[in-house]
Amino acid sequence: MAGPKITAYQEALNAFLSKTPEEIILPSGAKYDQDARLYKINYCGMQYSVNQDGGIITPLDKAEKLDYNDETLILQYLTQSSGIPAREKWINFLQLPGGEMHLLPFKNDALFPLAKMFGEDAKAFFSASRKYGAEPIEVGDHAVVIQALPKIPLVVALWMADDEFPAKSNILFDETAPLHLSTASLWVLGIELAKKIMRNRES
Repeated sequence: MAGPKITAYQEALNAFLSKTPEEIILPSGAKYDQDARLYKINYCGMQYSVNQDGGIITPLDKAEKLDYNDETLILQYLTQSSGIPAREKWINFLQLPGGEMHLLPFKNDALFPLAKMFGEDAKAFFSASRKYGAEPIEVGDHAVVIQALPKIPLVVALWMADDEFPAKSNILFDETAPLHLSTASLWVLGIELAKKIMRNRES
Protein backbone atom coordinates (compact mmCIF):
# COMPACT_ATOMS: atom_id res chain seq x y z
CA MET A 1 0.00 0.00 0.00
CA ALA A 2 1.40 3.38 -1.00
CA GLY A 3 2.17 5.93 1.69
CA PRO A 4 0.62 9.40 1.89
CA LYS A 5 1.31 11.60 -1.11
CA ILE A 6 3.92 14.26 -0.38
CA THR A 7 2.76 17.82 -1.02
CA ALA A 8 4.64 20.23 -3.27
CA TYR A 9 5.42 22.35 -0.21
CA GLN A 10 6.78 19.43 1.81
CA GLU A 11 8.87 18.28 -1.14
CA ALA A 12 10.30 21.79 -1.54
CA LEU A 13 10.94 22.08 2.20
CA ASN A 14 12.74 18.73 2.32
CA ALA A 15 14.95 19.77 -0.59
CA PHE A 16 15.68 23.12 1.08
CA LEU A 17 16.65 21.52 4.39
CA SER A 18 19.06 19.20 2.60
CA LYS A 19 21.05 22.08 1.08
CA THR A 20 23.98 23.99 2.53
CA PRO A 21 24.21 27.80 2.33
CA GLU A 22 27.01 27.41 -0.21
CA GLU A 23 24.68 25.43 -2.47
CA ILE A 24 21.93 28.05 -2.24
CA ILE A 25 23.47 31.52 -2.09
CA LEU A 26 25.32 31.86 -5.40
CA PRO A 27 22.81 30.14 -7.73
CA SER A 28 19.74 31.84 -6.24
CA GLY A 29 21.08 35.34 -5.61
CA ALA A 30 19.73 35.25 -2.05
CA LYS A 31 21.65 36.94 0.76
CA TYR A 32 22.72 34.99 3.84
CA ASP A 33 23.13 36.12 7.46
CA GLN A 34 25.41 33.52 9.02
CA ASP A 35 24.91 34.71 12.60
CA ALA A 36 21.11 34.66 12.36
CA ARG A 37 21.08 31.59 10.07
CA LEU A 38 18.69 33.37 7.73
CA TYR A 39 18.46 33.78 3.98
CA LYS A 40 17.00 37.02 2.65
CA ILE A 41 15.27 37.00 -0.70
CA ASN A 42 13.27 39.36 -2.91
CA TYR A 43 9.90 37.96 -3.98
CA CYS A 44 7.61 40.08 -6.15
CA GLY A 45 9.38 43.26 -5.10
CA MET A 46 9.25 42.54 -1.36
CA GLN A 47 11.81 41.22 1.11
CA TYR A 48 11.47 37.99 3.08
CA SER A 49 13.71 35.99 5.38
CA VAL A 50 13.92 32.20 5.28
CA ASN A 51 15.10 30.38 8.39
CA GLN A 52 17.88 27.95 7.50
CA ASP A 53 16.89 25.36 10.09
CA GLY A 54 13.14 25.13 9.50
CA GLY A 55 12.41 26.90 6.23
CA ILE A 56 10.08 29.34 8.00
CA ILE A 57 9.47 32.39 5.79
CA THR A 58 8.91 35.77 7.45
CA PRO A 59 7.93 39.08 5.79
CA LEU A 60 10.41 41.95 6.24
CA ASP A 61 9.90 45.71 5.94
CA LYS A 62 6.09 45.63 5.70
CA ALA A 63 6.09 42.93 3.05
CA GLU A 64 2.85 41.05 2.46
CA LYS A 65 2.14 37.79 4.22
CA LEU A 66 2.51 34.81 1.92
CA ASP A 67 0.23 31.89 1.20
CA TYR A 68 1.06 28.23 0.61
CA ASN A 69 1.82 28.69 -3.10
CA ASP A 70 4.14 31.65 -2.50
CA GLU A 71 6.14 29.83 0.16
CA THR A 72 6.41 26.74 -2.00
CA LEU A 73 7.73 28.81 -4.91
CA ILE A 74 10.38 30.49 -2.77
CA LEU A 75 11.65 27.19 -1.38
CA GLN A 76 11.64 25.61 -4.84
CA TYR A 77 13.58 28.54 -6.27
CA LEU A 78 16.19 28.49 -3.52
CA THR A 79 16.99 24.84 -4.24
CA GLN A 80 16.47 24.68 -8.01
CA SER A 81 17.89 27.94 -9.39
CA SER A 82 20.76 27.38 -11.82
CA GLY A 83 22.44 30.73 -11.23
CA ILE A 84 22.13 31.76 -14.90
CA PRO A 85 21.31 35.49 -15.10
CA ALA A 86 18.28 36.79 -16.98
CA ARG A 87 18.85 37.80 -20.61
CA GLU A 88 15.79 40.04 -21.05
CA LYS A 89 14.68 37.98 -24.03
CA TRP A 90 11.00 37.38 -23.47
CA ILE A 91 8.95 34.29 -24.27
CA ASN A 92 5.28 33.55 -23.73
CA PHE A 93 3.89 30.71 -21.65
CA LEU A 94 3.37 28.44 -24.65
CA GLN A 95 7.11 28.65 -25.40
CA LEU A 96 8.02 27.17 -22.01
CA PRO A 97 8.80 23.43 -22.03
CA GLY A 98 5.45 21.65 -22.05
CA GLY A 99 3.67 24.98 -21.77
CA GLU A 100 0.71 23.71 -23.77
CA MET A 101 -0.19 21.45 -20.83
CA HIS A 102 -1.02 24.42 -18.58
CA LEU A 103 -1.88 27.10 -21.15
CA LEU A 104 -5.66 27.08 -20.83
CA PRO A 105 -5.75 27.31 -17.01
CA PHE A 106 -3.01 29.96 -17.21
CA LYS A 107 -5.25 32.02 -19.48
CA ASN A 108 -8.33 31.43 -17.34
CA ASP A 109 -6.66 32.17 -13.99
CA ALA A 110 -4.29 35.00 -14.98
CA LEU A 111 -4.56 36.47 -18.47
CA PHE A 112 -8.32 36.80 -18.93
CA PRO A 113 -8.90 38.27 -15.43
CA LEU A 114 -6.07 40.80 -15.90
CA ALA A 115 -7.51 41.95 -19.22
CA LYS A 116 -11.01 42.20 -17.76
CA MET A 117 -9.88 44.24 -14.76
CA PHE A 118 -7.40 46.61 -16.44
CA GLY A 119 -8.26 46.53 -20.15
CA GLU A 120 -9.88 49.95 -19.99
CA ASP A 121 -7.85 51.50 -17.17
CA ALA A 122 -4.08 51.62 -17.70
CA LYS A 123 -3.66 54.08 -14.83
CA ALA A 124 -5.14 51.57 -12.39
CA PHE A 125 -2.87 48.85 -13.81
CA PHE A 126 0.29 50.88 -13.19
CA SER A 127 -0.92 51.93 -9.75
CA ALA A 128 -1.78 48.37 -8.68
CA SER A 129 1.51 46.90 -9.93
CA ARG A 130 3.76 49.61 -8.46
CA LYS A 131 3.59 47.99 -5.01
CA TYR A 132 5.52 45.02 -6.40
CA GLY A 133 8.44 47.02 -7.74
CA ALA A 134 7.05 47.32 -11.26
CA GLU A 135 8.98 49.28 -13.88
CA PRO A 136 7.51 50.32 -17.25
CA ILE A 137 8.67 48.41 -20.32
CA GLU A 138 7.72 48.76 -23.99
CA VAL A 139 5.55 45.73 -24.70
CA GLY A 140 1.97 45.88 -25.99
CA ASP A 141 0.06 49.07 -25.22
CA HIS A 142 1.15 49.16 -21.59
CA ALA A 143 3.46 46.86 -19.66
CA VAL A 144 5.60 46.51 -16.56
CA VAL A 145 8.46 44.25 -15.60
CA ILE A 146 8.48 42.86 -12.06
CA GLN A 147 11.35 41.01 -10.41
CA ALA A 148 9.37 38.01 -9.22
CA LEU A 149 12.51 36.29 -7.89
CA PRO A 150 16.15 37.39 -8.02
CA LYS A 151 16.81 35.75 -11.40
CA ILE A 152 13.22 35.55 -12.71
CA PRO A 153 11.74 38.81 -14.04
CA LEU A 154 8.20 38.69 -15.44
CA VAL A 155 6.59 41.11 -17.89
CA VAL A 156 2.88 41.83 -17.45
CA ALA A 157 1.52 43.40 -20.64
CA LEU A 158 -1.84 44.86 -21.66
CA TRP A 159 -3.47 45.56 -24.99
CA MET A 160 -6.32 47.96 -24.35
CA ALA A 161 -9.88 47.44 -25.55
CA ASP A 162 -10.99 49.44 -28.60
CA ASP A 163 -13.92 49.52 -31.03
CA GLU A 164 -12.68 46.45 -32.90
CA PHE A 165 -10.99 44.22 -30.36
CA PRO A 166 -11.48 43.33 -26.70
CA ALA A 167 -8.69 43.89 -24.21
CA LYS A 168 -6.08 41.19 -23.79
CA SER A 169 -3.11 40.62 -21.53
CA ASN A 170 -0.02 38.47 -21.45
CA ILE A 171 2.63 37.46 -18.95
CA LEU A 172 6.06 36.96 -20.47
CA PHE A 173 9.00 35.06 -19.03
CA ASP A 174 12.70 35.54 -19.52
CA GLU A 175 14.00 32.76 -21.76
CA THR A 176 16.18 31.56 -18.86
CA ALA A 177 13.21 31.05 -16.51
CA PRO A 178 13.02 27.26 -17.16
CA LEU A 179 16.60 27.00 -15.86
CA HIS A 180 15.36 28.08 -12.42
CA LEU A 181 11.88 26.57 -12.03
CA SER A 182 9.77 23.94 -13.74
CA THR A 183 7.00 25.00 -16.10
CA ALA A 184 4.43 23.92 -13.51
CA SER A 185 6.05 26.23 -10.95
CA LEU A 186 6.30 29.09 -13.46
CA TRP A 187 2.59 28.60 -14.15
CA VAL A 188 1.86 29.08 -10.44
CA LEU A 189 4.26 32.04 -10.25
CA GLY A 190 2.53 33.88 -13.08
CA ILE A 191 -0.91 33.27 -11.59
CA GLU A 192 0.16 34.36 -8.11
CA LEU A 193 1.65 37.60 -9.47
CA ALA A 194 -1.52 38.33 -11.43
CA LYS A 195 -3.62 37.73 -8.31
CA LYS A 196 -1.45 40.09 -6.28
CA ILE A 197 -1.84 42.91 -8.80
CA MET A 198 -5.60 42.39 -9.02
CA ARG A 199 -6.04 42.22 -5.24
CA ASN A 200 -4.12 45.46 -4.90
CA ARG A 201 -6.55 47.14 -7.32
CA GLU A 202 -9.48 45.82 -5.32
CA SER A 203 -8.04 47.00 -2.00
